[in-house]
Amino acid sequence: MLRSKITLKRLFIFIGGAAILYYILSVFLTHNHQHQHATRRQLEESNTKPFHDKLPKHVSLVNIKPLAVIPPLQMYTLQSQQCEGTLYNRVSPRKKRDESDPWPNFSPSTFAHETNFIKWLENNGKYWKGISRGLDGEELNTEKLKLNNLGFTLNGHLTPKEGHLPIWLKAFKRRSPLDISLAAICQIDDISDTILYVTIDGGDFDEVLEELVKVTCVKIKVYFHPYLTDMRSLGMDKLKQDIGLILNSHYIYGMYMLTQKLDYPYVITLEDDLEASPDFYRYHYSLYHLVYGKEANYYDSKKIFAITAFTQGSTVDCHFLVDKLKNDKSSKCGIHSVHQLVEEDYFPGWGSGITREIFMEYYSQWKVNGRIYDYGMSQLRVSEQRYTLVPCSPRVRTIANEGVNGGNAGRWDHYLTHYAKWDEQPLDRIYYVDRMDGAVKAEEKGNFMYNQIV
Repeated sequence: MLRSKITLKRLFIFIGGAAILYYILSVFLTHNHQHQHATRRQLEESNTKPFHDKLPKHVSLVNIKPLAVIPPLQMYTLQSQQCEGTLYNRVSPRKKRDESDPWPNFSPSTFAHETNFIKWLENNGKYWKGISRGLDGEELNTEKLKLNNLGFTLNGHLTPKEGHLPIWLKAFKRRSPLDISLAAICQIDDISDTILYVTIDGGDFDEVLEELVKVTCVKIKVYFHPYLTDMRSLGMDKLKQDIGLILNSHYIYGMYMLTQKLDYPYVITLEDDLEASPDFYRYHYSLYHLVYGKEANYYDSKKIFAITAFTQGSTVDCHFLVDKLKNDKSSKCGIHSVHQLVEEDYFPGWGSGITREIFMEYYSQWKVNGRIYDYGMSQLRVSEQRYTLVPCSPRVRTIANEGVNGGNAGRWDHYLTHYAKWDEQPLDRIYYVDRMDGAVKAEEKGNFMYNQIV
């Protein structure tokens, strides 16, 4: 009987304790849920409200062909992988050297000549057929020097605007994906305002010219990278001639030509496996003037190492890739956010714009670096604690191919379904910048508003 009373008493205590625990948990969880909901709502409002009133008025969507339909789970997987890869890919700093060796015997020796390639080919078809395929070594190098002095030009009747910024396209002996890249170039707004400079590496370049001849939207200047001459002129012909040295020397050749020989202050870079957005030129043109130009109004232009067109960096990779893949209109850093930029502690080289001064920093030390040029550029950025301006809405994406970057068919940007096209004139734009120093949203300077995304 006594045992029964004790058991009953324990039961009452257990039930009472359970009731009290249930009440406490109910109140706590409800409060916690309400708090989380309120916090989420506040975050969403802070992520969107300040931008709704001043969103660009003329933004349209341009369809681009995705690699495949991507399910939600894969979106988050790609974001996680990209975030991890970006955080892992840190570089050690490397200081610039004060001196820069001159470049003797640069090819071409003059840029005064413009030869209409199509008309030239009509009269020199047999010669072209003999040199544009099957040559290598010194024989190929000699022919490149001859061709460079001709100054091959396409669409010479088009007159670029005064003060234009050049687009430089690096090409190698392949028809595809160059054809896709060139088709995208002809969809770029105001493309006839500029000049497309094409430098070609290696031999067997007949197919490259066949694709270039199809382009009618922009004036094109074509030059051939005379690798062997360059190595001798720069005192590097005794080094091991590996793929890294070839890639670096091609980069140096094109950038030196445009900044030192043709005196451009800023070069917009492309490669033959990049697909540019319609906004690509206007984007670079506006930001160059707003960040680096004579009337620049960026809060500190010296902090900006480069202006990139590819969306990459720890902020965008770890937080906002899914928003782009979902085509999310509510995200401050989604595919529609043509107005939003992020200062990233990273240098994604694809489609980047490089100033003359930054290039010369790299030129002063590339011979002793031994790294691929984008890695070497990243080291210079880190050494001075500078940032790259990265767009939330990408202005380029990579093209899946079988070349040096082949096998990249799983990249997140291949699944994009749209580019956002900003139709406003370049210098009328207002950009919102997420600053590394955490500046407040209220700060405004000219065409920039400074804020925090994360």
